[in-house]
Amino acid sequence: MMHLGYLGERRGVRRSGLTLMLLAGLAGCAQPPVRPSPAPVSGPAQTASPPVQGSAPTPPVAPAPVVVPSPIVATSLPAAASALAAAAQAQRQAGDYARAAASLERALGISPHSAELWHQLAAIRLAAGEPEQAAQLAARSNALAGDDPDLRARNRAILEAAGGR
Repeated sequence: MMHLGYLGERRGVRRSGLTLMLLAGLAGCAQPPVRPSPAPVSGPAQTASPPVQGSAPTPPVAPAPVVVPSPIVATSLPAAASALAAAAQAQRQAGDYARAAASLERALGISPHSAELWHQLAAIRLAAGEPEQAAQLAARSNALAGDDPDLRARNRAILEAAGGR
């Protein structure tokens, strides 16, 4: 009888040790949330200033259309997905579209219902010269966007840049 009790105690110790190791491993994976930088604000179109006496008037300058995805709001994503999204942004800025797309695809594996992640992937596909995929991904983002007018407008810009869909 005593022998069985000893084995039961060893199993309990083994389980609690395994649990502690698992928790320690997960704690090492935790990262603080990424603080997004403020989204760029587009101002009114530039207009010509009144001509200075003695100089020729300057024509109005039209800004070029640019699709700039806003930073991902980290508070809406799990920590792992947020870290992958931040890595994707850095990879995209470095011009490594393949790695950025791979990072976002992994983030979408964690948070498949994130309209923002689908939008970011669409923007990367567009920048990589894959307009058909970009349009499909932007449409998927719109399907998940709910009533977010900003995200819908950014998706619309990708759809237009991808070929007017």
